[in-house]
Amino acid sequence: MAITSIIEVGKGRSGSASPSGNEYARKFLARTNDPTDDFADVHAAFPSWFSAASGTPHPNDTASFALRLTGQCISFDCKLWSLDLPYGPDPEREGVQNPLLWPAIYEWDYSQSFTGYTSRDINGDPIYINSTEEDLDVVEYTIPAAGLTITKNISSYNPNMPMYYREKVNSDVFLTAPRRCVLCRDFAISKPQYHETYGVYYTATVNLAFNPFTWDYIRLNAGLRYKPTAESEETVPFLKGGIPVTDKQLLAQNGTKLSEGAPPIVLRDEVKYKVPFNVLYWT
Repeated sequence: MAITSIIEVGKGRSGSASPSGNEYARKFLARTNDPTDDFADVHAAFPSWFSAASGTPHPNDTASFALRLTGQCISFDCKLWSLDLPYGPDPEREGVQNPLLWPAIYEWDYSQSFTGYTSRDINGDPIYINSTEEDLDVVEYTIPAAGLTITKNISSYNPNMPMYYREKVNSDVFLTAPRRCVLCRDFAISKPQYHETYGVYYTATVNLAFNPFTWDYIRLNAGLRYKPTAESEETVPFLKGGIPVTDKQLLAQNGTKLSEGAPPIVLRDEVKYKVPFNVLYWT
């Protein structure tokens, strides 16, 4: 006895879409040369004809998974079988039990924010301390940011991976974010979990923080002292009315006084090690 052919047919193919995910139904015809062959024989032979076993993604929609294969003999000699293979978005439904095939879960948090500094308004005009327009003011403002938690089941892992990524920034473009703009806050691996069919697996959880500017150390070039000239080796205090000031004043790149009306200088240094984040992009 043997399954001589299994073909996919268009008649009866269907699908539906909803906010919770897409569902599909694929139809097949299986032919056997032995009328005593049962559905168990057809089911066992199906993977050798089509890579569409339970838990595998739909060929045109990787977010929808094969649920279960069902069949019915439709010929008088019981040599022709009609097979149905539905797909659904929830990997825990019905026949999809392989935890390694469950898609990664992305949870975004938009409540985070960072602090920025500027001495110009939204029109690019300088912001002064008062109406005399003698001194530029430096304004602190809030920059909206985002956090992302990625959870994914994995079959194995390198024990050094959590420490390799923790408190590192991306050296490559990651989820459209520029280099050094994504920080790995935490990287955790669960205790071994066991599935009676698929064996041991782990759950990896990665917590990321997205800074729209950079995770480099950024600060205004300002201080209480300045160089009289670019060539000076010593500094002198900023004075106002002959008295040293107590508020930091803006400096030029060479350490001298910043010219009136010039934009403030922002100093930037890389303080976080950077590593490639592409391995974190689980799908």
